[in-house]
Amino acid sequence: MVALDDMIGTNKVITLQGDESIGSVQGVKLPEQIERIEKNELEAAYFKDPVLFNGINLIVKTFLGAGFKIVADDPDVQKFMDDFSQRNNMMTIVLDIIQHICIYGDAWLEIIYNKQRNRIVGLDRIDPKSMDFDKDIHNRVKTDRVGSPSRYFQKVPQHLVGIRSDKLRRNDKGEIGFFFPINKVAHFKLYSVGNSFNGIGLVEPLYLTSNQKLNIQQGYANAIYRLGFPLPVAKIGDDKHEPNPDQINNLTTKLQDLNSLSTIVIPYYYNIEFQSPKNVEKLGEHLTYFRNEEITGMGIPGALVTGLGEKTNRSVLQQQSVMFERTIRLIQKVVSDAFTDQVFKIMARLESWKVVPRFEWVDVNVEDLDSKAGRLVKYAQSGLLNPDKIVRDDIRRREELPPEDQDTQTTEMNEVKKTLLTLSQKIEGISKRLDQKKGGED
Repeated sequence: MVALDDMIGTNKVITLQGDESIGSVQGVKLPEQIERIEKNELEAAYFKDPVLFNGINLIVKTFLGAGFKIVADDPDVQKFMDDFSQRNNMMTIVLDIIQHICIYGDAWLEIIYNKQRNRIVGLDRIDPKSMDFDKDIHNRVKTDRVGSPSRYFQKVPQHLVGIRSDKLRRNDKGEIGFFFPINKVAHFKLYSVGNSFNGIGLVEPLYLTSNQKLNIQQGYANAIYRLGFPLPVAKIGDDKHEPNPDQINNLTTKLQDLNSLSTIVIPYYYNIEFQSPKNVEKLGEHLTYFRNEEITGMGIPGALVTGLGEKTNRSVLQQQSVMFERTIRLIQKVVSDAFTDQVFKIMARLESWKVVPRFEWVDVNVEDLDSKAGRLVKYAQSGLLNPDKIVRDDIRRREELPPEDQDTQTTEMNEVKKTLLTLSQKIEGISKRLDQKKGGED
């Protein structure tokens, strides 16, 4: 690599604060050798393929059900982040990021600063189909001295070019759009391979399989439509009646639009039979193969993607659920790390915080509730688990029940209300008896 660097002049130097050099990175970013699928094609596959659509939506819904918090070890920082999260609707932003990295492999957020550029005031989602790194004519990402991307570029649709033409620029590939500095955009990616800065989502590895399945599915539907009904077979003529072309064409025309309400009249030497197709259902075996390939590639239990429990026993499903939980944790780490490095650390520096906010995810558990409850009961009965207050509070938090102290206060309050009601009823009874006694004396 040193010789290659010397030839094309790509030696990079890593520096600390100031100009202090700590070493040389003797590497070079080469253009990607594999032709990538266009983002709009990945989006179309997500729209058209029910397995991809439901699988990715399942991941998003899992995050929605679990939730998260942005926490900080400083009360003032925590209050700032609570206000920031509520103002920017962070739950929706995070769910969109997860959906985007699963579909496109990449997700992008524009970081919005105030006019003085000394505070981050908002975040805005960017369409992944329009956003990319600034690349040269050979599709190679332009980098700085340390090998990081130098800036980003957002393509503008042709019909919008005339609206803000004074702000638009043209990149090396001739595309028209906007350049963004690194600190104005946060980039998220799911998987990556080799030296590529761009991410790989769940759809791209399955794109070819999905297209093949959809093509076969279309053919299967046509076959069922064509072969799912009895096929009329006509014979014309006998030993005394030689068929002529006009007779053949005339009967063919009548049979083409034949339905349950049709009536045709034919001579006695015509013979019409109906043949039912055989083994049409075998065509569906090919679809099952491609569907299983997609489920395998997504890493999600098939029973959860399809909603069917076919050929899935409880033990296998539990193992698949464990792997699915690990996939969710991987996505959690991807999102957390990107936010910490590209958003929260910048906020801490601008605000002069001594702490950096961080994501705190609620544990995701797709295990059957009865199975977990039974296991915990066995732990408690064997003495391995002590149901102390910490455990009880954790169970109440997960089951969205009020805190134990609040329950005690509520019970005491109810007892007080019950006692007061009883006293009120007794006083009312005594008052009535006194009134009756007084009336009798009168």
